[in-house]
Amino acid sequence: MKQMLKEISKSKTLQVVLGHSFAVYLKFVKWTSRRVTDREDTRAYIFETLPFITTFWHGEHFVTPFELQDGVDVTVMISKSGDGEINATAVQNLGFCVVRGAGTNKRATGERVQKRGGVAGLKTLLTLVKKPNQVVAMTGDVPKGPAKQAGMGLITLARLSGRPIVPLGAATSRFVRLRSWDRMVINLPFSRFGVCWGEPISIPRDLTDDEQEHWRQVVEDELNRVTRKAYHLAGRDWNV
Repeated sequence: MKQMLKEISKSKTLQVVLGHSFAVYLKFVKWTSRRVTDREDTRAYIFETLPFITTFWHGEHFVTPFELQDGVDVTVMISKSGDGEINATAVQNLGFCVVRGAGTNKRATGERVQKRGGVAGLKTLLTLVKKPNQVVAMTGDVPKGPAKQAGMGLITLARLSGRPIVPLGAATSRFVRLRSWDRMVINLPFSRFGVCWGEPISIPRDLTDDEQEHWRQVVEDELNRVTRKAYHLAGRDWNV
């Protein structure tokens, strides 16, 4: 397994092929699954809130694009890693734009921050999210962890742009959970597909460090709530 992952990380061609294949697979999951939501006016809700930032947990994100495919411009922030290349190809095949980059945890050095491209990616998203009809999407937690802990980059983007964060939970009744850092879920076809949109969270621009931490926790709590509700709608419990 380790050798296979190593080969994937080195081969651009293999990453692209896997990305194309994964996009086809995700479409099959969508076509064979029955969507269930607690908000029947989803389309109206999305258009009333535009432009906005949507977020979801890393590893719980593969079926979230199905909620953003009609009538809006979507840009997704994806890391520069090998698996990020696969995800980027899949996302582009689903019709979305991609910005490459990822945030870092508090232990990261300046060199690592620059290598991951989080600052440059944030600047690009800051410009995009102010445009009409635009949704910017990024995971709430930072690769590679801590998992299910909202990062401060998300808060910074909302604070500087003045646009709300709308957490999104999506889950399928049939899935396989991997033993990765994020406990990644591979959604399976012929499922009950649960979807839960959270309430828009607007972050004030001028905040102290303690106030930023407060809002980070607010986003984290709401993201946990909608993810748990999505699993409930799919007929499963959210056990990470």
